[in-house]
Amino acid sequence: GRTADNSAEENSDTMTSRPTFRPSVAEAEEMLDGEVVASGIGNLYLDSKVHHKFMRKATGVTIHIVKCGEFKTWLAIWDEEGTSRLMKQEIEHRISLDTNEKESSITWIFVHNGATRLWSFKFETKEQLKECVRKMRIAMWEKGRQEDFKRQPEEDQAAIDGGEDPMDEEYSSEDEDDEEVYEMQKKQFRARFDDKKTSDQKNSHLAVGMATDRAFVLRGSQIGVFKGGKDKDDVSFVTRINEVRDTRGNLFSPEKAFLHDKDTKMILMAPGDRQKAFVMDLNAGKVCEEWQGPKDFEFGALAPGTKYQTITGGSLIAGVEHQQLPSR
Repeated sequence: GRTADNSAEENSDTMTSRPTFRPSVAEAEEMLDGEVVASGIGNLYLDSKVHHKFMRKATGVTIHIVKCGEFKTWLAIWDEEGTSRLMKQEIEHRISLDTNEKESSITWIFVHNGATRLWSFKFETKEQLKECVRKMRIAMWEKGRQEDFKRQPEEDQAAIDGGEDPMDEEYSSEDEDDEEVYEMQKKQFRARFDDKKTSDQKNSHLAVGMATDRAFVLRGSQIGVFKGGKDKDDVSFVTRINEVRDTRGNLFSPEKAFLHDKDTKMILMAPGDRQKAFVMDLNAGKVCEEWQGPKDFEFGALAPGTKYQTITGGSLIAGVEHQQLPSR
């Protein structure tokens, strides 16, 4: 996605060497009746549909991430003086948070009165960026799962928190275009899963990771997880996700599937329902979110928003129906 690349403008900006938040943490907590878990100072941009780029809307303003209640966290931005609030938005997966570490910026979707706008905030420092993004990711996880992050096992916390991902392995760009290796892996994964039959159902889909060495074979409402080795023929069975259930607990057999967000999630579509998609958290092995498409729109196919998004990360998903192309 586009980022707030305004280097010429930034040269004229005056940023304080020490963060002086306006309003202060205590003032923000009193205003929103919650706990400030992260803060930052920077410039706010709005994507212009006319100019097709981000236009700066405010300079040197404060962003506070405020936790209010058990599973509700707000993103709030004030003006430079800290007297007027420019924005208040609940943090959840639907905001499609995207991070650009090089630019120290975040981009997200804001929907108000039926209108969708794309905003970006460029932080003063990378440290502020990392801490705010960290707390926002935790907030999205808690909102989607309705569970307390602090009560999770340490290894799960590390994965959610952006630390060591239990599914993350070294990715070699040299393998990126090796179609022979890719096709060989696909055949091996299918063969190994066939050896572990638990029903008369057939394998319906195969998703081979690009950012990790994992592969996922779908059969009915089950997903087999495999790991590739150093040799082309070295494929080992890791685990099985025994039941694929939607957010309401209904069992279903995915009709379409593809990996998402550095192979940490899988987007699934249920048979006979082309107006919604489900997001499975592969670390937890559970569907954590449901995406509803636009009214009177049926998805013919879903795909990552950009070519290498599976490797680089990102939250943009494109849905196609004939000549229409919505994205989220």
